[in-house]
Amino acid sequence: VIAARNEEKNIERRIRNIMNQDYPKEKLEVVIVSDGSTDATDDIVRTIINETERLMKGFLRMHSHKPSRGKPFCINSGVAVATGDIVVFADCRQRFADNAIKELVKNFVDQKVGCVSGELVFEETPGSSIQVEMGVYWRFEKWLRKLESATGSVPGATGAIYAVRKKLFRPLPVQTLLDDVLVPMHVCMEGFRTIFEHKAIAYDTVSINLSLEKKRKIRTLAGNWQ
Repeated sequence: VIAARNEEKNIERRIRNIMNQDYPKEKLEVVIVSDGSTDATDDIVRTIINETERLMKGFLRMHSHKPSRGKPFCINSGVAVATGDIVVFADCRQRFADNAIKELVKNFVDQKVGCVSGELVFEETPGSSIQVEMGVYWRFEKWLRKLESATGSVPGATGAIYAVRKKLFRPLPVQTLLDDVLVPMHVCMEGFRTIFEHKAIAYDTVSINLSLEKKRKIRTLAGNWQ
């Protein structure tokens, strides 16, 4: 399930990245929820649907609405129409390693596992002034998550790559800031574990400067407090 708003620069790359996953195509279903997009996002998705429908019928679906209703609404809408037992959440900007979905899903063999978080790997970002600092911060964060996962549950997931048993998903309030905290929290409150899978990798870029990263961190901390 992918929420998308004005993602014409990323949406095709995102979809084709999932198409190329080392995972049985007949077991994959991609639901794009276009959140009031005013650019070419919807047209690009429709083109790919037409292209893939003959060989991969039902692989790609899109639900579009206007005006924008926000990411929580899109996530709720996407999960509601998804037909699989496991729902994987992804953002448009990042890309998955070829085996990412397989590495996420294999953990659900354990019936006590209700949610699985993947790992975010930061690639070299040309022009970034905080590449080294983010690298140090993120290495510590991943070390902490591995310990939390090994001893119980991680208190949150990596928003760019995580999966949940559909039966454990609870609709998000529309004012939710961090779905990747609330969804795992609901799972744990149901008595299931949320674990960290370091082999399920999504690649991202580091913020260009401290000012941009500060905005991200403020949003994250506000979401945690919420």
